[in-house]
Amino acid sequence: MRVLVIGGISRSLLNFRGPLIRAMLDTGHEVWACAGDLREDVVETLKSWGVTFVRFHLARAGMRPWEDFKTFRDLQRLMGKVRPDAILAYTVKPVIYGGLAARVCGVEKFFPMITGLGYAFTPIASISHFAVAVAAKLLYRTVFFNSTGIFFQNPDDLSLFLNGGYVTRRKAYLINGSGVDLDHYDIQNNRVDGATLNFLMVARLIRDKGVREYAEAGRRIRAKYPVTRLRLAGGLDS
Repeated sequence: MRVLVIGGISRSLLNFRGPLIRAMLDTGHEVWACAGDLREDVVETLKSWGVTFVRFHLARAGMRPWEDFKTFRDLQRLMGKVRPDAILAYTVKPVIYGGLAARVCGVEKFFPMITGLGYAFTPIASISHFAVAVAAKLLYRTVFFNSTGIFFQNPDDLSLFLNGGYVTRRKAYLINGSGVDLDHYDIQNNRVDGATLNFLMVARLIRDKGVREYAEAGRRIRAKYPVTRLRLAGGLDS
């Protein structure tokens, strides 16, 4: 089969989907991959595996109709060129606009992967937020209706989508997260000198990841246990 993998950030094709892509290749499938940015090291690694990479237009934050139409149009054109037998898409916009493009292009096998709920499912904070949430949820319903199967990475998200009527049980699959390749990410001794207990949070520096709560927890813990150390590892996000 010819499989198209659609992600938001190109680096995630290696970090999160790399072993899966390699497994597809080892099984004899032809794999194409696409993302909304271009990193030469990612492209070269994928090329060395035998994977063709294509960049598509993607404004990751917000829902701006003209920008999102460009995303849909690029994915539609890409599918018309590649003619995939199956598509795996993950993160919000690749799932939504990849699903819509797959429907228009007549791709029979479309598999979205829900890696998180995203902005649409956070507590409503404004009228614009409400509008985005309503639009996103409507688009989810449309895409899921035409999906072959939907992968969820935790039971809470699966329950929310089932109870909300977004998906049917027969199409929903619960998997154990993205997983970590322990042959690649070996165990390291990263203890801080003088600390009896270390905490590490790995997340982008955005509020919805819980960074503020982590910092507040750190203040409380260190007030009682001064030898505790807390660290944060993650990139900045616009």
